[in-house]
This record gives sequence, C-alpha cells and structure tokens, in this order.
Amino acid sequence: MTAVQLHTPLGEDGAGLYSLSTRGCFDVINLNTDLMMETTDAVLAKIPGGGAVTFCDYGTADGGTSIPLFNKLVKKCKDQQADRDVWVFYEDQPGNEWKSVFYHALGQLKVPGSDQTYMQEHPRGVYVAAVGRSFHHQTLPDNSLHVGFAATCMHWLSALPGKLGPENIHHSQLPADDPLLLPFKEQAAKDWSNILLHRARELAVGGRLVIVNFCIDADGQCLGRSKNLKRTMYDTKRDHWIAMAKEGRITMEELANTNFPNYYRTPEETEAPLKDPNSEVYKAGLRLVNSFTRVTPCPYRASWIANPQQDAITYARDYVLTTRTWSNATYLGGLSDSRSPDEKSALVDELFERYAQDVAKSPADHGMDYCHCILTVEKV
Repeated sequence: MTAVQLHTPLGEDGAGLYSLSTRGCFDVINLNTDLMMETTDAVLAKIPGGGAVTFCDYGTADGGTSIPLFNKLVKKCKDQQADRDVWVFYEDQPGNEWKSVFYHALGQLKVPGSDQTYMQEHPRGVYVAAVGRSFHHQTLPDNSLHVGFAATCMHWLSALPGKLGPENIHHSQLPADDPLLLPFKEQAAKDWSNILLHRARELAVGGRLVIVNFCIDADGQCLGRSKNLKRTMYDTKRDHWIAMAKEGRITMEELANTNFPNYYRTPEETEAPLKDPNSEVYKAGLRLVNSFTRVTPCPYRASWIANPQQDAITYARDYVLTTRTWSNATYLGGLSDSRSPDEKSALVDELFERYAQDVAKSPADHGMDYCHCILTVEKV
C-alpha cells in the first residue's frame, strides 16, 4: 500500500488557476446552495443566544469555487444577528494553494458570481483561517463545528491500495466483480468510516455536514461517463497514455504505475455506515438526514453545443485543462524518478495535447459530466 498526496495544485500559488479552469465546480456548488442554506437555517436555530457560528470548507483547493456559497451563508448569519461572530475554516493539504485561498476570500482574486466577497461585505466579526491537514485526519477541535461542506473531494483515498492492471488507470474502468477492484473497495470503506468519525468528533451536537461526493449511480454513470457522452473521459485518457507507451514515449512499467488513488462510492456504500446501528460512525452520533444523486452536465461541452462555430482546438484545450487540474499529479507520479522533472512535465504536456487534438475532432462526443451522491448528515 502506497501513501499518496491527494492533490497537487497545478499552476502558480496565488493565480487561482483551479477556479479559473473548473467551471463545472461552480455549477455543482450552485446547485447545492439551497440545500446549504436550509442546512444552515436548521443549525442556527439550535445555537443558543446567537453565539458564534463555525463553518468549514473541506478539500477547498484554491477556495474560489465556494466563494459565492459562503457569501450567502455568512450574509444569512449576519442578517439574523449583526453582532454574531462567524468563522470560516478552509481545509486542505499542507501544499495547497493557500495564497489563492486568502486572495479569493479577501476579494483580491475575482470569481464568477461574486462582485464582493463576504470578507469585503463584513469587515468585522468574520474570521478566516486555514487548516493545512488532510480530511483523513481530525482538523478541528472536538464539538466546535456547526456546518461543514465538502464538494468533490472525499473520493480521494488515504493510500493507493494496489494497481488496476496494465491497461487501466481508474477503478471505474473495471467491472464490479473484478478482483483488482477489491482492495480499492476495502480501502474506500475504511477511509469513509474514518472520515466520518473525524467529522463526528469535530461537529457540535446539532451540527450538520453537506457532502457532495463523486459516485457511481444506479445507471453506472460517474465522472466523465454519462448517458450524454459518446466517449468516456478515463478511457480516452488511458488510450492516449497506452499509445505513448507503445510508441516508446513512456515505458510499460510507467503505464502500469499510473493509477488514480480514488474511489467513487455507490450511494449504498456511502450511506451504509450512517444507517447501521452497529457501525462506529452511527455510535459516534452521525445520522443520515437525506441523500440523493445528481448528474451535472459539463459546462464546457454545453458551450460547444451552443456555439459549434468556435475554434475547435482552442475550445478543446480549455476543456482538457479542466480535466488536468486534478489529474496532473497522477500522471507525473506514474513516471519513473529516473526522469528529470522537466522531462516528466513534457511527457504529461504531450498526453494532454494528444487528448486535446482528439477532442477537437469531435468536441460534442467528449465531456466531463459530474455524477454525485449528495448527503446531509447530522450529529445527534
């Protein structure tokens, strides 16, 4: 079993490239804003005497995609009681884009849907802090959190439990009964239980989490594989990586070493520890309030369909970049350490340029539709 870094930022810290290149994440969070507002209402009603409210944005990346959401949440708290203190914690790994997080919160980096951030709107009584530790650990004090939010992050595993075979890069490419999948299922179940146990300790009684998890739904849909798409994202990336191995650009060993350390749980796998009275999660006080699945269409593909006269390769490179922001490190990690960093980067550049050239031939066939299991959890 190999320890992994869940996500290595792409681009210069302080530039906010992740948010600039992930339009779909804004759509996903926007679609869950009403749920978060309702969740916050339910929790505020239980905080005695208008006390301070603590939020946490888990797996925040550069913090930009959740700014419009937290603008509304902080405004709700302040509208209810102007002198109420509000804390917003941003959680991610030590090597995260922390400059970008604070630039976004302070309004020095702009994002769509936010003319003025909550820190600009409320210069007093609102506090922002960073937690440079993975959500696979406890990140806040016991009983301190009121509302937690996690979008598109908790599919990353704490360790790579095995390999997926010489011609697979992601577990979703394997049939459900493939024995190579079992270590990933077991690691994902263990990690999910631990993630929830850490959150149970952090939450105050009556506090809630809204977790927007990548999943494989009842129709077999998942990220980059949906009923809307003729080509699947992971298969297409894999095919180009295989082609580079067959051409001698990378070795067959490097191909086999390229495995995504994540797992898209089914709704049943997601809900299980929250429903089982014998589970440690249930005993820790966490209860499932509601759960549902949703497919969010790829905004890049939608923009192409709306305007197919645009330049195909320019469009394709923009689309491919959104798939690279979170996957770049996995391809770099598959390459041998005998290669220089520049050589590794050049090979991964080549992979994504091949992908872009492929997309440009038939843009409507490709897309990164999102498929999520969205659950609300309360500590009782």
